[in-house]
Amino acid sequence: MTVAPAFVVLWAAQGLYARTIRMRWLAVALPPAVMCCAYVPFYAASPESFVFWNFEYHAASTMHMPLRRVLVDNLWLAPGALTLLVLGLVAAVVARRKASMGGCAVMAAAVVGIVAQLFTKVPYAENSTPFLALAVVGAVEVISWVRFGRWLLPLGVVAAGLALLGPPPPVLPGIHRHFDEAARFVESRTKPTDKVLTPFPLVAIQAQREVMPRTEMAKFCLTAEMAEGRAKRLHLLTAKAMLASIEAREPAVICVTSFPSPWNFYWTVPSLKRVDGRVRQRIFDAMMREYEVGMRNEFFAVLVRRAR
Repeated sequence: MTVAPAFVVLWAAQGLYARTIRMRWLAVALPPAVMCCAYVPFYAASPESFVFWNFEYHAASTMHMPLRRVLVDNLWLAPGALTLLVLGLVAAVVARRKASMGGCAVMAAAVVGIVAQLFTKVPYAENSTPFLALAVVGAVEVISWVRFGRWLLPLGVVAAGLALLGPPPPVLPGIHRHFDEAARFVESRTKPTDKVLTPFPLVAIQAQREVMPRTEMAKFCLTAEMAEGRAKRLHLLTAKAMLASIEAREPAVICVTSFPSPWNFYWTVPSLKRVDGRVRQRIFDAMMREYEVGMRNEFFAVLVRRAR
C-alpha cells in the first residue's frame, strides 16, 4: 500500500505529458485496468483475507519505531542512490523548465514514495527499495539533459560511490553461524515429517522441516484480537490454540531466542501491540513444562520434548 502514492504520481504524469488524446486516454485507463486484472482474482478467491492482509495488517499495523531510527535506516539503505537523487533534484531546480519533465516526474514519484512510507509508521527501510530504481533513473535522466550535466553526472557517480565508504549500520555479528547451528540440531533431532514451532522459520527451512500449521507468519502468527474461527480462516493462531498445541506436545521441537526477546511471540496481530503478559507467561510455562533445552547458543535455544 505504501507504493500507491508513487504509483499515483507516475499515473498522473503519464496522462499529463501524453502527446495525443488517444495516448492520454490509454495512459489514464490502462494502469487501473491492469491492476484490476492482477488483484480482482485474489479478492474473488478470498475477500476476507484480501482485505485483512492488505489493509488491516500490512497497511494499518506496523511496529512503532522512532522516526529518527527509520530515517537513519533509510539513509543507509542505498546512500549512493540517494546521493544521485539529491543531485538530480538540485539539477532540476537549477535548470527549471529546461529539465527533463519525464525525469522530474520519475524523481517526484521516488520522493513521494519514500516520504509516504516514512510517515505511515512503516519501520523497515527496505520498504523504500521500490523507489530506489525510480530515484536513480529519474536523477540520471534529469542530470544528463541539463547544460552542466556533462560534469555533474560524473560528479554524481563519484559522490554516489563515496557515499558507500561510510561506516555501515551496526549488525548482529555471527548471526548466520547461530542459524546454521540451530538448524543442524533441529535436523538431527527430528524426522522429515516433524513440525517446528518457531518465530524464525529460516531455522526450519535450513533444517528441511516444516513449521507448525498457522505459524507461517513467524513472530506475527499469534493473535489475541480475534475469535478462533476468523483466526483459522486467516491462517493465524490464537493464544488458546498455541497453548493447546504446546500442551499436546505437537511441535517436535521449539526454537526461540536464548534470551528474553519480543521476537518470541510477543506481538498480537493485527495491532502489533504486546500480548498480555499473563497469556505469554502461560505459553512459556507450558513450553518449559513439556519441553527442555536441547541446545543453546548465543542467539537460539532449541527445546525438545521431555521424556515421560
